Amino acid sequence: GDAVASSSNANAYRNDLDEATSEEETNILWRRTLSVDFGFMSEEEEKELGQYNADNEFAQTSAEFRELVEGRRKYRRMFLRTFRHRPTRTSDNDDSTERSFVETGEVFTASTPFTSWKHWTKLHKQFQKCAAHVDATTGSSSDLCGPYYLRGAALWQKIENWCDDQGSFGLRMKNTLVPGRALDVASLIGDDDDDPDPRDFFYSTLQALWSFYGGQKRPTGPADFAMGILGGYCAYDILCCSRLIGIDEIIAQRRGMAGGLGTMLPFAHNVTGQTQKVIVVVRHLGRAFVAVANSLMPCDVLEWLDAYATRLERGVYEIGELVPQHPQQAPFDTRSILLYPTIADTMGRTSRAVTNGIEVIASGVDAVERQGMFIYSIRIRILTPGEGGYMSPSQRGFTTCQLRSRHWIISQGNGREPEHVRGDGVVGMYPLLKEGGYDLYEGRTAATVQEVETDCEGKFAYQSMTEASEEGTLGGSIQFVPGSLANPTGQEFDVRVAPFPLGEERILF
Repeated sequence: GDAVASSSNANAYRNDLDEATSEEETNILWRRTLSVDFGFMSEEEEKELGQYNADNEFAQTSAEFRELVEGRRKYRRMFLRTFRHRPTRTSDNDDSTERSFVETGEVFTASTPFTSWKHWTKLHKQFQKCAAHVDATTGSSSDLCGPYYLRGAALWQKIENWCDDQGSFGLRMKNTLVPGRALDVASLIGDDDDDPDPRDFFYSTLQALWSFYGGQKRPTGPADFAMGILGGYCAYDILCCSRLIGIDEIIAQRRGMAGGLGTMLPFAHNVTGQTQKVIVVVRHLGRAFVAVANSLMPCDVLEWLDAYATRLERGVYEIGELVPQHPQQAPFDTRSILLYPTIADTMGRTSRAVTNGIEVIASGVDAVERQGMFIYSIRIRILTPGEGGYMSPSQRGFTTCQLRSRHWIISQGNGREPEHVRGDGVVGMYPLLKEGGYDLYEGRTAATVQEVETDCEGKFAYQSMTEASEEGTLGGSIQFVPGSLANPTGQEFDVRVAPFPLGEERILF
């Protein structure tokens, strides 16, 4: 649906402009010109499409996916949105200001289609000049696709805003981003025997994305290994945090490849060095689809990254320790973006239950490195005064309580009997909860626990792994003893873990 008119149609539209007799006719014709030159939706096309009803067309998909698909047409309708003119734009790495070729704050709404077209034309000319300078060629053949640039601006602005709201961690993350550049992507990474259409969506999508930011800088040491902007997870021998690969690395790799790029382009990878994970962009049907491990996503790279940025914006992912217990024993700083959905998630991927003033939040993520496996995270704490569900020590009957055992109920769906799993502790840990934090105990059994760390702040969190199941869920209960295991002050009680899904997600990161 993103087809653009031929150059002969463009000339016809410009001849019509000379004959326009009213402001309304002129605006219609300039909108047609925006459609031809920069890929926006013409008035005639919009009338033909009518009211787009994504709920009917995608009734069996998630609201998140429908929102992504609607964006394809939403941004094509934004023909008055464009970029403010900056007299000088550079794209070389020696630019002392390190400004991106385009910046998210430069987007504005023009008063007329002609004004919009004028600004897009200026940007296009600057792009051709800068792209030619970078590639040391006589000129760039790439055109700009306006809707892709607008979607790129929107998603990068979400990421920028999220970084700005995360204090020192967000500033560190933002500083890992490489300033964007004007790149003739088709000539830089295209195959030698390829004769790409400059409006090929594969190239124009990446061109728009990299005009704002060209990936992330290489880690300079262990302190940077958890700063992958695509987040991570950890369980047993899996430790993953994904970084956007820098554009210069991609170009260098492309130039060093015998036989050309083919259909795949490395886009992001795990930087911890402990788990193999590569995210690639796949050229398929003229579009830049994303593949995580061996799973092809149902959206192109702009839509995929937009979905991730939206999750960050809505608080679906939070900052925490990739290795939640004993992070000081990890080979690097493990504070990172965690890919276990929080209670801000509205897609049913997270469960929350409160029992006797104890909150348990549970969710998980597909372990794409281990096909068919699912990493889940359990976060436990005693609620504090002022929070919904809080109970005072006298109301709940204890000041502290210690985890003794767990009882998991794993449902596989398909009418099969659920599996019951019982055992002491959780992955060898027996936290003693108190308001505002916990003390950590470890042991092979509940009878052999020893205190290993005191006065830990915040919630107790741990990760484990189980088999993924399209219709499966995991829930159950955790058994706590009032007081402590060594000095109980009451009867053992169950704390509910509400079921959460174990099925594969439609969109993976």
